[in-house]
Amino acid sequence: MPMLEHDKIFTHIEKHREFIVKLCRDIIKMPTENPPGDCTSLANILKDLLRERGLHFKVYEPRKGNPNLVSFIKWSRGERNLVLNGHMDIFPVGDIRLWNLHPFSGTMKDGRIFGRGAADMKGGFAASLASFLLLNDLNLDLEGVLTFMAVSDEETGGRWGTEWLLRNKPELKGDACIIGEPSGTNAVRIGEKGLCQLKIRTTGEPGHGSYGNGYNAITKMGNTFPILRALIQLQAEIPQDLESHMQAAKRQFDEVSNGRGWLLEHPSMNVGIIRGGVKVNMIPVSCETEVDIRVPLGVTPERILQILEKELRDAGLDDVELELISRSNANYTSPDSELAKLVYKNVQEVTGLRVPYTMTTGATDGRFFRERGVPTVIYGPPPYGMAAPNEYITIKDLITVTKVHSITAFDYLNPK
Repeated sequence: MPMLEHDKIFTHIEKHREFIVKLCRDIIKMPTENPPGDCTSLANILKDLLRERGLHFKVYEPRKGNPNLVSFIKWSRGERNLVLNGHMDIFPVGDIRLWNLHPFSGTMKDGRIFGRGAADMKGGFAASLASFLLLNDLNLDLEGVLTFMAVSDEETGGRWGTEWLLRNKPELKGDACIIGEPSGTNAVRIGEKGLCQLKIRTTGEPGHGSYGNGYNAITKMGNTFPILRALIQLQAEIPQDLESHMQAAKRQFDEVSNGRGWLLEHPSMNVGIIRGGVKVNMIPVSCETEVDIRVPLGVTPERILQILEKELRDAGLDDVELELISRSNANYTSPDSELAKLVYKNVQEVTGLRVPYTMTTGATDGRFFRERGVPTVIYGPPPYGMAAPNEYITIKDLITVTKVHSITAFDYLNPK
């Protein structure tokens, strides 16, 4: 019976292929760069679309310009709730002169859809939304609730988006969650590294640069970098239910990251921002750096802080100030969970491929669901040029992801 229903869903998706592509293009055309992160224009399009379909929704806007829209399809029986979550905000365009096509044109060319955010994550967002709308059209006999959740603020941490919703409206968390973040159609992403973002401050003694007395805040900051770099030697602690999958995950990540699969089991460290000094011939009195550290399973942000404090003291840098500005633990959904198994099975059905379970080095809103015990799987189109000029996804991958999201929602809400 499920296979027959799957075929019915596939036929409906293929029949509405042009609608799905247009939906994706229209979403890309909305400029929702973060910063500034204003998603009002896209949220307004979604509201109109849902009204046309007779679907009810609520909008929560904890901060102006950061709307979060939640819509439901409720069947007459059953309590299960599957959430399709996606973020509306995207990376900034950057230097528009480097783009061959306008970043908000949503241009379709040679089987590709171009535009800023096509990969991260308006392609996966469109696939989830299309699944939600098309399943509603089919009048299926399902049990429970299918939730579509469109959020703001993911690219700057989720404070006013998914995190705010789940903290202030805990009834929205659901029982399982699928997010269409870019993962590649040949992998089922079940986990991600944690986040440890720090501000580091150093001070010096003012004076003329010609004195060269060494009490220089920028020079002192430079002395912290080897200590930060040494953090990558820390080793992950892999839970038993992930051990058999980690090697496959590392091989898969090697393929997409030019041999960086080792990062899944070690911290990474990036000095992203540095501020200091006033004039070239004045000794800097202060320096501030923002550092992004991604931590693997078993290595907490608090442990990172403890190690840094000790190493700085031992190096005679005990007056260096550390401030933890954003944190999360590495997190995962068990490959033995019902949702992970369903997505895995359905990817194989749609693509014909036996794919690995994977982890990722980046953070997603999935962490907020997993923190609350909600199994969460990431499955979205492969990214091309993500965060770079001429970003795109392929139409083939968009349709593949739509099919996987749709039949997984059907299976989860059809527990027979």
